[in-house]
Amino acid sequence: MSKNTIRRRAFFFFMPLLGATWILSCNQVDKGMGAFVFRDVVAYAGVDQRLFQYLPIDLDGSGSKSPEGQSLTYRWNQIAGPETDIRRADTFRATVSPSELGEYVFELTVTGSEGGVSTDQVTLSIVPAMGTGSDYFMADALPSSIDPLADLLVVYALASELNTHSDDRVQLQMTNNVVHEGDRLLLHALYLAPVSADYWGKNLLATSSFDWGQSLSWEVISGDYDLRALDYRGREYYSRIGIAQTIDSWQISSDSAIAESPDLARARRLVGRMKLGFVHNEMEYVYAYDLQPFIQWDATNLAFEVRGVSQSDNAPVVAGFDASTGRYRLTHTYSSDKQYRYLFELRGDKVHGAIELRHRGSETDAWVVVNVAPLNQVSLLVSRKIRK
Repeated sequence: MSKNTIRRRAFFFFMPLLGATWILSCNQVDKGMGAFVFRDVVAYAGVDQRLFQYLPIDLDGSGSKSPEGQSLTYRWNQIAGPETDIRRADTFRATVSPSELGEYVFELTVTGSEGGVSTDQVTLSIVPAMGTGSDYFMADALPSSIDPLADLLVVYALASELNTHSDDRVQLQMTNNVVHEGDRLLLHALYLAPVSADYWGKNLLATSSFDWGQSLSWEVISGDYDLRALDYRGREYYSRIGIAQTIDSWQISSDSAIAESPDLARARRLVGRMKLGFVHNEMEYVYAYDLQPFIQWDATNLAFEVRGVSQSDNAPVVAGFDASTGRYRLTHTYSSDKQYRYLFELRGDKVHGAIELRHRGSETDAWVVVNVAPLNQVSLLVSRKIRK
């Protein structure tokens, strides 16, 4: 990690206190903890790390500090290594998924509300996993001729222009009016399905987003529908309407938000059918998972978990949100010494992430990662409607 660049020269040291790490300015005499103040903005991009390729990695600048009373803005840039995208580059916690081996250097620029600027760098060394060898046997996969989601990814509405619709359809106009804690929010997923349907079908915003204040129009067959929207923070908005007149509308606002804890909301998003695919030893493997609408609290991991089954080999699976990585994870243990662990993000219907192939010598040994592969474009989720 490089030295911090600040406007006033200062020296810094790390002081452990009650299990925490503090970055303190030594511009003044030590008169006790209360005497230490941050007289400059200090960027902290985290510690250098060695990690496996393909896995999503957080760039964490939450340790950056500012003088009391100043707010901070953040900007991540890549300055060395194979080119890779940076998601949420203007937040303190950005995400990258390096696909090539080598060293990646990222620079964090932190700016204080009163003008102080500081930069810091972090290096990620991306290394291969141990290697599986030809004798690593894989779990039974689905035949390539079978698409387990074909009958579930249904589109119940067609996009249309305002005031133009077919004679046999009704126009539904939706408007994004969501404001939460003063922020006008972007919606990244929108679903409409008949009340009688068990699954939400296909995300209507698969190739776009829904800006605040924007109105979109859809053509639907008259009937009773459930409506669902997700903002970029993961909050869910729900309504049920009967569509019978020529033009109807849904004003999506905070009033229609589902009141539940973020932990429970994350677990509930996993309930449904998943198709996850990847390539190993030049062969494509596709697996389907049925995650049941029974959400349990795991006291060991302090998180909600969803259980299900692999549709190809009937092995039990467990899924949930891993707060330590900020990712969802699904574990498929198909023998006493072989296991898949998926780490991924959900973006509407699409699943982005990677799979770890893991093994252990005995049931008392820890699991060891022997290979990592990215999930490919066939990886999708169809959510089950569990609120009727």
